[in-house]
Amino acid sequence: MDDNLTKTLHKKKSWGRRFLFAAVLVLGLAAALSLSILATGGTEGGESNSALYPNVEAYQGKVISILGDSISTFKGYIPVADGFNLEHLPRYPQDNLLTDVNETWWLQVIHALGAKLGINDSWRGATVCGAAPVSTGTTGENASMANLTRIQNLGANGTPDVILFFGGTNDLAHVSKIGTFSPESAPTEADLTATKWDSFADAYVAAILRLQHFYPDAKILAITTYAMPSYATEAKLNLYVPVVQAICDHYGVPTLDLRGCGVTSAMLPDGIHPNAEGMDLITAAVMEKLLCDVEIEAGEHTVYAVTHELNQAAASLSYYKGISAGNSFAETLTGDDLTVRVTMGGVDITNSCYKDGRIYIENVTGDLVITVKGKFNADGHLQELPDHVCSGTNLWTALEPENIY
Repeated sequence: MDDNLTKTLHKKKSWGRRFLFAAVLVLGLAAALSLSILATGGTEGGESNSALYPNVEAYQGKVISILGDSISTFKGYIPVADGFNLEHLPRYPQDNLLTDVNETWWLQVIHALGAKLGINDSWRGATVCGAAPVSTGTTGENASMANLTRIQNLGANGTPDVILFFGGTNDLAHVSKIGTFSPESAPTEADLTATKWDSFADAYVAAILRLQHFYPDAKILAITTYAMPSYATEAKLNLYVPVVQAICDHYGVPTLDLRGCGVTSAMLPDGIHPNAEGMDLITAAVMEKLLCDVEIEAGEHTVYAVTHELNQAAASLSYYKGISAGNSFAETLTGDDLTVRVTMGGVDITNSCYKDGRIYIENVTGDLVITVKGKFNADGHLQELPDHVCSGTNLWTALEPENIY
């Protein structure tokens, strides 16, 4: 086992317990892990960390860099300034959140993988498109996560083997135009001259292409945030997440939707930033995604079909035709008194993945068929739908008055 990992696990026994609880809860790895193992830094029989995590060797000694916002900060671990951008301000440490850097999601992941920290270019108030009000103190075109300066900074402490891109949360609060993504008109090469973008979607495309341009051999994981009481609400995420997933699917970048990781408002003391318990759940979700993707990459790449059968209903990801094996799938269904059936690989999984208008599948392992039927209106007439309902749009507000009868 990596010496740094062993020391950290001995030092952070409470962290080990919390991480294991999160891992068992979210990942179902109880058979492979035990509290006594991580509390002591090894197994009872002297097994290595590699035995517990069969794919962890793929990351040991690798350089991991982070591109993010305040959720990924900690004072002393992010660049103070780089000569181009405004001052880089952290959110952590903070007494009502957490005060130990070893409790942050990103350092827990690095330690658990036996990897090394490259550059954590994360700072408070940062957006992907750089359109937040100047009053936040960390904005402007040079502050965008799609900006060349920030992206090139990621290689300042060794070329990263892995880049964890956790951005977009502040865009939800400050950017009025999310935009759309069309694979047919998507750029194929990075534009290294642009400094402003018309929408969040355009900036996100630029960020992905620039990351791939400067670090062609790096594994990039795009992370979208958990729901927050008011800042990043479920309604906002229903518009934003599908755009990110469509962009990343097109450019071959895996995504992780944290809405399914278990973070609740009780774990967000200020309504936005997670405490140690919330960080543990994020850690578990990122670990599972990274280790799962290693297995997928080792074998033949598989894409499963996604089929929607919609009758008087709408689905936010109705345009999806396929999804890579191992990816998560999350969408919102809209309609009146819906009857829903979801099958994966021919097996009915509705009860385990559908609730209150939302489908969430943590790990896709077969072809998906999503059948949704809306009932008649109170007056006995069918509700007619417009020809096209944009992803995430509330069905009833999208309808023209003349279509309601």
